[in-house]
This record gives sequence, structure tokens and C-alpha cells, in this order.
Amino acid sequence: MGVDVFLPPARVLQALLAVNLAAVVCFAVLTWTWRSGIATPPGTIATVSALSRSSTLRGLFYTIKIEHGSSGSITDADMVKKTESYRFMLSYYRNTTSGGVEYGTSCTSATKSFILDCCGVLIACYNATVEPDTGFERFMIDQNFGVRLFFTTFGVLLTFF
Repeated sequence: MGVDVFLPPARVLQALLAVNLAAVVCFAVLTWTWRSGIATPPGTIATVSALSRSSTLRGLFYTIKIEHGSSGSITDADMVKKTESYRFMLSYYRNTTSGGVEYGTSCTSATKSFILDCCGVLIACYNATVEPDTGFERFMIDQNFGVRLFFTTFGVLLTFF
């Protein structure tokens, strides 16, 4: 008893695997000397403190108060309560002290991104509840330049805000 292998699809699969292998090797070679902005392992205390140089982030942490009579440490509930309205990310930011552009943890107000997320949900709800043969429905199904530009712009706005 043997296994039949159809040669043309098997060769196509081998070619796809070879292309994938070549892409991975090229990516590894091209990024071998790539600078990520993080000079040390990201799990160390020194790296975390180096990435936390943003004046906005430091100002936020300075405003967290320790309750009187506590053990002198900040509880998780205090941290969550104070930071829940912010969005944290690794990005480039302008240092207000030196005026230079630096890389590290930055924080922005989460209300802007929440508003844009709500707009996206409203568009999806509108798309799901309208009659199936409207101009908006045809625009969304078309997948031409217009709808790609619309969602690309929406994604860029989400990234910036």
C-alpha cells in the first residue's frame, strides 16, 4: 500500500516553502544589525527605567499618592485608578527638558482613541443594520481605492491619537 502524491501541486508547495525560507533568511540578514532602540534586555530594571524617561509619564507617576498609614507602597488599585484614562505605548516622543526626540514609553489620553474606536463601532453597526442595497453598502463591498483609503486613513488616525 502506498501514498499517491500529485506531483504538480507538491512542486508548487515546495516552491512556496522555498520562497518562505528565502524570505525569512533575507529578513534575518537585513535585520542583523538593525537598531531597535533598546540596548539591553527589556526585562531588566535598568531598561525599564531608561524607557520611562518621558516627562509626561514621570509626571503621571509623581501624582500617584500613597495613602497615609499604609506600608509605604502603592497598591495595584491605586495604580489602576490613576492610569486607567491613559494609553501607553513604545514610540518616539519629544523630550520637554532637552527638546530632543527620544524613544521610550509614552502616554497619551485614552479619550481620543476611545472616540475613534466608537466611530469605528458605529460605522460597523450602521453597515450591519442598513438595507443591503444602499450606496454605503456598495461602497463597502466594492473594495476599490476609496474604501482602502478610508480605512487606511482611519487606521493612521487611530495610531496617531
